[in-house]
Amino acid sequence: MDRYIGQRIVVERMVGDQAELVSGTLLGTQGALLLQLDSGEVSSLQRYDSVRFPSLPGGLITRPTLVWLTESARGGNQKAQVAYQSRGGW
Repeated sequence: MDRYIGQRIVVERMVGDQAELVSGTLLGTQGALLLQLDSGEVSSLQRYDSVRFPSLPGGLITRPTLVWLTESARGGNQKAQVAYQSRGGW
């Protein structure tokens, strides 16, 4: 969600049995969503049900992926052995 800081988002939250939409520019995500509303006021939303984003941000990987950047003293192809823990089976 941090990739959307500075962008306009729409937050949906339930108030009683009614859905309320709150839109504004996302300022922060630590502990709550901090939004600057159209009126200029800043609102801290502790509780919300869903968030609508304008689009996928650049560089977002949408499926489980490992991306490693390695460094070697020699150029060219190198052999490597890798081990990591995961939850679940194959």
